[in-house]
Amino acid sequence: MSTHSPTRSQLSDDDLAVMTSGRPYLGGWGVGAPWMLDDESIAAVRGQILSMATHQYADCFDGEGGPFGILDSVPPLVQLTAYMFEALQGPCVVLDSAAHAALLDDFKESGISTRRSLSIVTWTPTFNWLTTAWQTLRARNDISTTARILRDVLDVLAGVPPLEEAARACVRLIDTVLESVPVARLNSATDDQLDGIFAGALDDRGAEAVPNLRGLTFELELLRGHIERSAAVLKTSGFTLPSLEDLLVSELTDAGAALSPELRPALGGQVYMRLRERVAAGERADVDRAAISNSLARAIRADQAAAAHQWTVSTYRVLWMALSMPDEARTPASIAIEDLADDLVDIRAALRESKEAAKSKEEAESKDAARPKGAAQSKDSAGVAAATIRTDGVGGAGDGRSEPAGTSASSDPWAKLDRMVGLTGVKETVQRVLRGAELAQRRREAGVELEPPARHLLFLGNPGTGKTEVARLIGEIYRDRGVLRTGKLVETSRADLIGEGIGETAPKVRKRVNAALGGVLFIDEAYALNADDGRSDYGKEAVNELMTLMDRHRDDLLVIAAGYREQMQSLLRANPGLESRFGNRVIFDDYTDDELVEIFAGMASDARLALEEGVLKEVRSALPRKRTPRYGNAREMRRLFEATIERQGMRLSGRLSDLTDDEVRTVTVADVREDRKDDAQRQRIFTSAKRDLDGLVGLGRIKNEVEGLVDEVRLEDALRAAGVGMSDDARHMLFLGNPGTGKTEVARILARIFHGLGMLSQGHLVEVHRSDLVAGYIGQTALKTEAKVESAIGGVLFVDEAYSLSAESDHDFGGEAVDKLLTYMEDYRDDLIVIAAGYGPEMDDFLQSNTGLASRFPIHLTFPDYSDDELLDVLRRFARSENRVVEAEAISAARSIIAAKRDQPGFGNARDVRTLFASAKRHQISRLADEVQIGTVTSEQLRTLLPIDFSRAQL
Repeated sequence: MSTHSPTRSQLSDDDLAVMTSGRPYLGGWGVGAPWMLDDESIAAVRGQILSMATHQYADCFDGEGGPFGILDSVPPLVQLTAYMFEALQGPCVVLDSAAHAALLDDFKESGISTRRSLSIVTWTPTFNWLTTAWQTLRARNDISTTARILRDVLDVLAGVPPLEEAARACVRLIDTVLESVPVARLNSATDDQLDGIFAGALDDRGAEAVPNLRGLTFELELLRGHIERSAAVLKTSGFTLPSLEDLLVSELTDAGAALSPELRPALGGQVYMRLRERVAAGERADVDRAAISNSLARAIRADQAAAAHQWTVSTYRVLWMALSMPDEARTPASIAIEDLADDLVDIRAALRESKEAAKSKEEAESKDAARPKGAAQSKDSAGVAAATIRTDGVGGAGDGRSEPAGTSASSDPWAKLDRMVGLTGVKETVQRVLRGAELAQRRREAGVELEPPARHLLFLGNPGTGKTEVARLIGEIYRDRGVLRTGKLVETSRADLIGEGIGETAPKVRKRVNAALGGVLFIDEAYALNADDGRSDYGKEAVNELMTLMDRHRDDLLVIAAGYREQMQSLLRANPGLESRFGNRVIFDDYTDDELVEIFAGMASDARLALEEGVLKEVRSALPRKRTPRYGNAREMRRLFEATIERQGMRLSGRLSDLTDDEVRTVTVADVREDRKDDAQRQRIFTSAKRDLDGLVGLGRIKNEVEGLVDEVRLEDALRAAGVGMSDDARHMLFLGNPGTGKTEVARILARIFHGLGMLSQGHLVEVHRSDLVAGYIGQTALKTEAKVESAIGGVLFVDEAYSLSAESDHDFGGEAVDKLLTYMEDYRDDLIVIAAGYGPEMDDFLQSNTGLASRFPIHLTFPDYSDDELLDVLRRFARSENRVVEAEAISAARSIIAAKRDQPGFGNARDVRTLFASAKRHQISRLADEVQIGTVTSEQLRTLLPIDFSRAQL
């Protein structure tokens, strides 16, 4: 718990640390300094409240339909204790939601909302909780017992640190009343009379802790003093907020409420008269909720969080009192107290990260300065100075603005954006959009009533083009210009927004939007919200809810939806309302080769690495001859950079003891270059894959043909050196044969073999069927096919039952998938092998369905059916892989089953053998189940499959 006085409204650094820790806490928004709760303290406080169920007077009043808003099923005295837990903090209780729910959710009739960071519980301003508790107890108990019960409850609550001073003050108050007021008078006192008795008996110290018990005038005067002091502190620091008078006029006018006479003593006669006239005239005070929130957020960043907090809490309470008298509870519209709570957490977290980053940078620079000189920073033939290029945006402001006081180029988001590689069009668009937002804000300040333009953004472009980083910088820029409070970036995706059942989607959308208020909600791959999963329309529900919240929070939220151009256009067409809400589109073009090289150099510079002559030229040569539509741009440079560092580490790891600093900091051409054919690891991959191929059952002709392909690849360089002309044919293949003949397994091994030979950069297998490539809507098939084929680049794309892609009608989209497949087969022939597999006759139809197909598949491999002996060998291998034994007689039984199945349509070769083996295992388990229970089965019996297991098996 903090060390300052519990009743002091000014927060300390310790208090702020508690309130921004992310852990549940009590206090900080009313009586008491904030106190962090852990699981143990939560259990202790709940235990203290529940302990009243065993109190001597646990049934001290009729608990059914009690006045406290607590469940009737809870014992009466527990109801009273839970009620007083809240009531001690005043008639407008502001609590941390997590703590409030953890402690009281099980007791409350309506539960506790945890939608935002704070829970707010209000009664009418003149409501006296102590009078209500006293009179409820007096209905069944005498004065002495009533006082004793209240004291016992207060003693329990005094054990909760933030409530201690308020609880002790109420105990002293009850003692004073019993000593100074005759019992007869207390027995006959009405509610109003009892209010007066309590107010008169409360000492000055107690009035500071529970001011509402002294009366409305005293509490208002106290709060007005807090407002004036905190406003003066903020004004001294350059933050001017609306006057309390203007706020009262704005709130009362907008709510259509009159100024209550009960405010007159606290406001003073002259101010009260002026306010009443302004409200009666319907005057529109110049109060902007977003501007207030922005000013408070800037104050928090300027280390005035305590004053911002005091002003917000005190002003909120005064406005609530003014709006809620005489008896209608209303919430102030101009003071966003929940936003302040969120901003405290977000801004302080950002400041901590910034300080830590600055400290790390200072330490790194200090170490650099201590190193011997001599690692010269080179410029190679690509013309880029590796040691001076940065991609993190460090540098001077790019829009002609002077730097704000107290900032540097390293902290100015405009400078960071300007120094990002490329993105010229993006930077111009961002500047234009920001000027529009600033102008709209200035118009509002001048009283111009124009509908502000939609400021939400569409980011259109491929991966790795800087969309997320630009979104982050836009948030910071808008924050610095006062357009957004915090400028924080909240990244989200379809999975974060769409629920799995009815009623789950809208709450998920609201949760993510609430988390982003005051900043930027960045929806990556936003087009996925338009995806049709065939089961629900929850994506549409998410979009509709999002549009509603975008309108509701248009002054306090910037939504950026990002994704590929084509897919985002589909999203807008499917949801016309989005078009008007995203008024600005920012196009992120792919980086040029020069820009990609520059990005690589920047990464080296950030890591304080020096590049040897020729490194950047080698980086350029590593760029793909033709990029895929989803090429990763800067992400690919990040992968290349990480691979380069890994190769440098392998090169240096053998001589760590005598390395110089210059050697450690220098990247060589060899570190960048990926030698596809001479790498020792690739040789190991090839050897392993070849061994796996040789170990397959049967397939003699297939193995011979693969051996020929391997010899051909190995001799290519030698043949070229000898002047022999070499064709540039691709090595796409047709695998022809019935199911279960090993086509998929051979394809997987071939991917590894060709990777080991240096033909493929990754050597993985991507297996697809018609449903993976063909969609049911116009324009979707090409996108599905692109995504699958691109995932296979560097390896093998295995299209099983490829003949199913042949167009079945004029409205079939299989032909569209084939056209897109052919394009990729040609464009990426040097790092992609496509294997189309299927039955012989059907594959002939497939080749004839498109004139370009036959020539694209120069290699045909035919997979024969397995013989019975080969299939039994396959069965034995399945058994050995699980440490099982198949008896000779069981093999004979399996042979009979296989022979009978072979004559039936749809025989599945090794696939059927696997099915037979699995079925035999199930029957063995059933056979042995009873014996296992009585412990008579040996391990040998458990491992052995008998003829009866196969004779019962289904195939």
